[in-house]
Amino acid sequence: MSSFFAIVVLPPSIDIRSADAVEQAVDQLMRRFEIWDGDDPIPPGHNGCWDYYWCCSKAWLVESDRASDVYEGQEDLVFPVDRITEDGVVYAIVTPDGKWHESNATYLKGDPDWDQKALALLRAHPAHFGVLAYCHC
Repeated sequence: MSSFFAIVVLPPSIDIRSADAVEQAVDQLMRRFEIWDGDDPIPPGHNGCWDYYWCCSKAWLVESDRASDVYEGQEDLVFPVDRITEDGVVYAIVTPDGKWHESNATYLKGDPDWDQKALALLRAHPAHFGVLAYCHC
């Protein structure tokens, strides 16, 4: 099992001042990537990427020694995605069109192209906000 961070890029219609609206949008975008429940194998065509996740808060990042100035924004870490720099690139990005994008890095090798790919994905969504999600698989 491993854990990683994902940036979930919110659709522009989401009221980022409403925690409920943000959580519902994240749930809708993330749900299709949940790992199959139970002992059954992942069915063909299923894109399981996580078994649980939560939207990060500043307090959790500080308590976990994962605090970073990169994710400036509201308490629930809703932030403008076009302000993310290489320091803020994480393992995966979920775009508002419902697509999962992830690094090809493994425990044995890095992905030298991911930072630029990730930044290009984020820059393709100007004036969008994102949420930092901590995922486990």
